[in-house]
Parts: sequence; structure tokens; C-alpha cells
Amino acid sequence: MTTRVRLQGGPTHSLSAAVKTAEQRTRRGNCRPNSSTTAVATNERSQARKGDAIYTVRKLLRRNKEDLTEEQHTLLKAELGHMGTYGRQIYAGWQAKELLRDLLHLDASRTHVTPDRSAVSATRYRYLAHVADHAHLPELVTLAETVEQWWDGIETYLTTGITNTASEGNNSLIKLEARNAFGFRNRENQRLRSHCATTRRSRREAHPH
Repeated sequence: MTTRVRLQGGPTHSLSAAVKTAEQRTRRGNCRPNSSTTAVATNERSQARKGDAIYTVRKLLRRNKEDLTEEQHTLLKAELGHMGTYGRQIYAGWQAKELLRDLLHLDASRTHVTPDRSAVSATRYRYLAHVADHAHLPELVTLAETVEQWWDGIETYLTTGITNTASEGNNSLIKLEARNAFGFRNRENQRLRSHCATTRRSRREAHPH
């Protein structure tokens, strides 16, 4: 069963979902054939070991495209190609992550220029076309469906650079304070603790250097 990932935190969560998709495809591609049958034993997964092709490139798969040298990218593609079908599937997942990153890198807060709609549409098309070419991979299809479900919010982020990341972060801090206090019985204490946790000035005073 494929895990559906929600993008509640906006573009940051969409990129996180893309990385998880690539990792899911890597784990699934790391299955080994069952000795008693030619079918893939999907229930018998094993960790990559030294000497395996996937072990050789495991760290490269976690890097972004621009962080790889030409030799490293060639090694990544060659080693996965030697794995056969599963290696090509893993590489397709990595490519999907990079295509989604290309789309998110068009945001106004990064380029300081409102992206042209034609550029957004073209980059989005390249991503969806890649997914369509690999529609037999359920992880990529699920990710594409999730991106489409949250496209209005992602498009707003691309054109305005505005995201709800700050409010999501504050909400996480407030929940952490509640857990650390094992719950609050006094609402005023909860308000003060929450205020201290989410205000930079209060945090500096509470933890002076």
C-alpha cells in the first residue's frame, strides 16, 4: 500500500514528500528475487550491503542535482543502470524529485522576480510528463496527485513567495511546550509559556549566550 503524504506546510512539505518518494522507490528497488520463484519477493526486503550497486550510490541519491559533479552524476546513472529494472525505477524517482525542485525554485522569494506563468506551466508540464512516462510507479503517481491537490497553494507560493511555514513552526513549538509541561491546567500559564516559546526575544532572554 502506498503512503499518501499531505503537504500541510506548503512547498517545504512538498519537497519533503518528493524526497520520501525517492527513498520509498529506493527501498522498493532494493528487493531481492526469491530463490524459489522468478517473481520478486516484495515481502523479503534486505538492507543494501557493501558491494551492491545501491550501496555504492546511496549517498549520491540523497544529494541535489546541483551538488553532484559530472563524474558523480555519471556514476549514479551507470550504477543504477547496471541494476536493471529496479535501478532505472530508482533513478526515475530521483529525477522526479529534481523536477519538482526545479518547479519550486521558481518562487518569487528566491528569484526576487514574479515568475512568468509560461515558465511555471512549462516546468510543471515537464514534471507531470515525467510522472506520466513512469505511471507504473505508484509512489510517483501518488506524489503527483498530492501536488495537484495542493496546486492552488503551491502556485500562490511561487507567485508571491508567501507561505504558512512560520505559523506551522509556531504551532509545533506550542505543542512541544505542552508536551514538555505534561499538559497545562492553567490557561494563563499556557499562554505565557507559548508566548515565550514563539517569541525570539523571549527565547534569547531565557537562554542567554
